[in-house]
Amino acid sequence: MFCPNCGEKIDNNATYCPVCGHNLSNIRGISGRKTKKSKAKTLKCPECGKIIDSNFTVCPYCNHNFTEATIKKELEFEQKRKEEDNNFTYAIITLIFSFIIPIVGLILAFMFVNKDKSGRYRTIYILSLVFSSLIIIFYLFLIILSFR
Repeated sequence: MFCPNCGEKIDNNATYCPVCGHNLSNIRGISGRKTKKSKAKTLKCPECGKIIDSNFTVCPYCNHNFTEATIKKELEFEQKRKEEDNNFTYAIITLIFSFIIPIVGLILAFMFVNKDKSGRYRTIYILSLVFSSLIIIFYLFLIILSFR
């Protein structure tokens, strides 16, 4: 079946178009379910596992009814997961820079060590601080020896 509003191919059992949110209930005579008016984000339906627009109050695939608390909880979980992914990425980049450009690694480690609220990657940041410091001291030692 195709959405009459945007023309995208959609599931035959969908109540709403997952692309544009168009209500398909009037096409099949199903009672309409209104969507919330908020900034669109995606969340995972706990019933069928499909990724849908957070504006839906009912999953267009399985008709699972969302409550405000469920949607808020899912969005908060998704936000925390993205922050964790970012923290891991920052920690690895900091560690890499500690070896390649130690002064940059040192600066990044100082910047991000306190931004990691969960503390899961604090060890990586501390290692970055240690490696950067040791490499900088080694470079300074080499510079001092080269002038003798």
